[in-house]
Amino acid sequence: MDIAKLAGVDAIKLVVMIVQASQTVRHNKKTCQQLVQHVQIIGDLLKKLQASEMMQQPEIRNGLSELEQILREAYMLVTSCQNNNYVYHLFMAAKQADQFRVLQNRLNSCLQVFPLISHIDTTDHLDQILEIIRPQHSQAVKEVPRLFTGCSSCDTRTEVYGEVKKRPLQLNCAEPLKFSLTQLVDATNKFSDQNQIGQGSFGCVYKGQLHDGLVVAVKRCFHLPSSPNQLDVQDLEFQNEIYFLTKLQHTNIVKLLGNCMQESQRILVYEYMANGSLDNFISGTGTGRLFLDWPARSRIMKGVAEGLLYLHKHCGLHVIHGDLKPSNILLDLNLHPKISDFGLARTYSPGVEEEFADRIVGSM
Repeated sequence: MDIAKLAGVDAIKLVVMIVQASQTVRHNKKTCQQLVQHVQIIGDLLKKLQASEMMQQPEIRNGLSELEQILREAYMLVTSCQNNNYVYHLFMAAKQADQFRVLQNRLNSCLQVFPLISHIDTTDHLDQILEIIRPQHSQAVKEVPRLFTGCSSCDTRTEVYGEVKKRPLQLNCAEPLKFSLTQLVDATNKFSDQNQIGQGSFGCVYKGQLHDGLVVAVKRCFHLPSSPNQLDVQDLEFQNEIYFLTKLQHTNIVKLLGNCMQESQRILVYEYMANGSLDNFISGTGTGRLFLDWPARSRIMKGVAEGLLYLHKHCGLHVIHGDLKPSNILLDLNLHPKISDFGLARTYSPGVEEEFADRIVGSM
């Protein structure tokens, strides 16, 4: 077949034709199979681009025109290996070897472009979401003094001037489950060190299993008898976590299952997130963790952005998280992200251009 006759064939169809042609080659079988492996990878990536409608964009189409030319040449080269003429193969072997080498290098160069295209696609989606999230005016948030309940490692939260005042807990939604201290002691093997999966400024997190077999994460606040003010802060944080997580229901927001306020104990029970927090993947801590490939990274970014969109626009409360960072983004078994730790969360008034807070809070 003349290469000119392939001019109207798109890249995905060319990939199929190359794979089919490789099944009947008589010479250079191993080299053809190596070429086909690269071509199939490109074909899979092209299908994903087609599904995301990226290939309809002029910039992407222009960038793929060179790829289509390479695939046409690859098809012609593979079909030339179907010739069973011994004399033809004897004289063409060296030339074909050079052609295979050049095509492999050109295909490798094309493969390096796909992460960039994926990044552009992800950036476009995030820009669209952030455009919706971004308030029309520069808005500050309502003053609701809060500090920290998170249990990630190396957390330090600061407060600058002002007194912490207790805010009574008022819930409009159904109350979370009330666990007894005995239930949680049994679930965590008496809060054993072997069950501990995290620790922060105000408490530890333990992996536990309830009597019905459900695996949960149990956050147990520290006892702080020597500092009444710090106890007030801890109690306020505890209430704040219940206040927001009882109201918020979204696939990218961690679920609060219940709490325990018995004797001097303050304990929160959450759904268990098998892959821990995102900072473990970023900082390299932890063992046996999964590698975050491009699809997983894209899914995490989009999930966090969708969670923020829900908090800012769709939950009805206009919530500002106040402490979004990798250690507060948890990953489930399938690496779907969930925003956690609402100790610094607060609400803002839509349509109000400015509001003032009398303190600065945050974490590192």
